[in-house]
Amino acid sequence: MIVKDGIVTLTGRVASLAERYAAELAVQRVAGVKALAVEAAVGISGDLQRSDTDIARAADHSLAWNVLVPDGRITPTVEHGWVMLTGEVEWEYQSRAADVAVRNLPGVTGVTNLIKVKPRLDPIDVEKRIGEALMRRPGGDTHQVRIQVDGAVVELSGQVHSWAERRAVQSAA
Repeated sequence: MIVKDGIVTLTGRVASLAERYAAELAVQRVAGVKALAVEAAVGISGDLQRSDTDIARAADHSLAWNVLVPDGRITPTVEHGWVMLTGEVEWEYQSRAADVAVRNLPGVTGVTNLIKVKPRLDPIDVEKRIGEALMRRPGGDTHQVRIQVDGAVVELSGQVHSWAERRAVQSAA
């Protein structure tokens, strides 16, 4: 790990994508971190190596067993251990759930989430519901966060005090 002027660079080799992701989250919780560069490679050891076919099968099963992921709406494609997710869902949490469902599978070296979110709600209703969700979260201070909805795109802007608060605002949205 290299740190300079608030910029943290993760280097080296990790045993799994889950390990690299945990390191990223740990760095994001540190006060003063302005940006994060991830140059750590995922080096799958012999015990965890899987063929792309095995990873694709496991990804398909993992998506099917996850109650937050709508049945048959997401297709995993695997190349050299890297999983690409495609499909269409109604809610962002479903896209995130699919990502989490495959990220920690043995042999996975990376995930590209290309799932499209196509909500069925009116943009004005979406903005109102996000504002209500932000008010319900601990602290409930929404004065620093602005919400703008343009079709299927929700833009959050403003200022938060930490990465954790940023993730909380994103989760509320």
